[in-house]
Amino acid sequence: MGFLEMLRRSLSLRKVPSFRRFSAETTERKDITERKEWEIKQKEIESKIPIEKRSVSRGLALNRFEKDFLIYPEYSETDDAEKIKDRVRKIDSELRAALLLESMDKAGTLTSSVMATLLKNGIYGTFVPKEFGGENLCHKDLACIHEAIGQDLSTFLNVYNAQLATNLLVFYGSPEHRAKYLPKIASFQCKPAICMHDDLENETLASFTTSVVKGELNGTKVNVINGKNANLFLILAKNKFSHMDKPNHSWYLLDSSELGHGKVDVVDRHETHGLKALNISKLKFSNISLTHSKELCSAESTKEISAEILSSNQIYHGAAVCGFIKKLLVEITEYANRKVVGNHRLGENMTVQKAIAELGMNLFVLESIVYYLAGLLDENLILATDIENSIVARNVHRTLRQALLTIIDTIGILSTEQGFPYEQRIRDVNTYLSLCLPEFVHMKNIAIPTIESWITNTKYQNVMFKPNIVKKLIFGDSRSKDPKLQHYIAEHAHPSLAESCTRLEQTMFRFDGALTNICDMSGKRMVKEPASLWNIATVVENNFAMMACIARANRSYCIGLRNADLEITMANTYCMKANEQSKEICEEIWNNLLLSTRNREIDIGKAMLEAGGYCIEIPIEKNW
Repeated sequence: MGFLEMLRRSLSLRKVPSFRRFSAETTERKDITERKEWEIKQKEIESKIPIEKRSVSRGLALNRFEKDFLIYPEYSETDDAEKIKDRVRKIDSELRAALLLESMDKAGTLTSSVMATLLKNGIYGTFVPKEFGGENLCHKDLACIHEAIGQDLSTFLNVYNAQLATNLLVFYGSPEHRAKYLPKIASFQCKPAICMHDDLENETLASFTTSVVKGELNGTKVNVINGKNANLFLILAKNKFSHMDKPNHSWYLLDSSELGHGKVDVVDRHETHGLKALNISKLKFSNISLTHSKELCSAESTKEISAEILSSNQIYHGAAVCGFIKKLLVEITEYANRKVVGNHRLGENMTVQKAIAELGMNLFVLESIVYYLAGLLDENLILATDIENSIVARNVHRTLRQALLTIIDTIGILSTEQGFPYEQRIRDVNTYLSLCLPEFVHMKNIAIPTIESWITNTKYQNVMFKPNIVKKLIFGDSRSKDPKLQHYIAEHAHPSLAESCTRLEQTMFRFDGALTNICDMSGKRMVKEPASLWNIATVVENNFAMMACIARANRSYCIGLRNADLEITMANTYCMKANEQSKEICEEIWNNLLLSTRNREIDIGKAMLEAGGYCIEIPIEKNW
């Protein structure tokens, strides 16, 4: 078995078919067989395209540069940009007024004023294909709209839940499913809920108790968003029909108007710390008759759909968090500029300035990669976005965690005062983060596909025991310390960004060589080594974010945007920090220090778990 195959089997990862555009071509694919044939043809076409043109992150990891990616994508027509800006301003102001009108902190659902704003602005039709009564907006348009909605995270997650269900229906539903339900989602007559988890503490397909036996569905699903108000359920269940030798798993569509003698009960609502307008419930399905026509997909697509739910469309999460952080920064800066401590404004305090600067930098990077990725997808410049999805997700985590620190450092004790707006922000961020996948999952989703792609495209062979390799591992490689320029990226950007371009190219050169070493030393063990996964994922993320920030600042400065000089400063600052971090990681790899502090931290955690707590003796203890 080859090294690449061992890697794949060790993780059992599937590529996530994310960010596909809704189109007439897609909706005309009538059955599963036709879709599979189409996917095979697409893979054949894609295999002939150089990796650096298919995936930004993979190309950078292979030290390959596509100059078209240094052009930050934008609207080709000024009228299109102005149109979406006017629409977003309208949504933003109306939603802001609706949120002030009625409190949703104990509502359990979106208030009537918020719902009226969403329906008035046709939000639920923005992501539905045109042939089914929607608008099928491009990714940049949707990112702008989600940013406006994201000023309240409960509102965003309510909308995103319907958008995700739409995505699944478009790409996995039958023509009948699409024709019946998509127009109703666009008009909000249909309120979908995705029922995936049986038990979060023991979540494997083998452990599923929700099942379809002899055409009858029974079972319980937990953490169902909007389950109480839903009238269409997308359910993952174990099935066993009479013609099958053994059970498998499928996704089913259940219309509340077609329950027959069965019923759906809300067993319990999860009382969350924040996001009070998000109804997260436990649902029980009893004696519900289902036929083959209710299957959303074949058994082969079950894992693909599950991966799509967990990992795809992160640009919209990123856009929503951008909207949330922008609103938060307005509130915090207003408070800091108004509050007087002693004889000085709070805003003059260096601790406060640093905290706000850190949050602003995180926001700048997140916003840059979100709109960069959205624009590349709109222009069909990239084909694979699985790695970029997880990069956005990691930046969402980082930005929200920084938001908590900034609130505490700036507002102080008032940030925890019950009823104070910042206290609600803290609760919402905590709850939002708890609903996200753990960071380690995103690390794997970045690192493993990168390694797979690198091995495939370099025709890597493990030559661990050759004398020159052993010498290289012991003494390191001078390329790590003195990387040579090959692409001269700086020639394609404004001179003020030349140093950042050089840093990006140096990181690409170092990392390409370091990957050889990490494969030689770790082999298939890397999938279980936190240090290896963290190292790879961090450099891949740094490369992609540096490219996005450079491209954005370059565009802004060249067209004379307001505060473009500040963008240049932020891009250069980020690239300097990212380059230093990546350089340190690559040197660590070259010097064979994979058993680093990151792996040792895991060992410390294991020791404390085994001991049942902090197991170090108090400093005054003596040995007698």
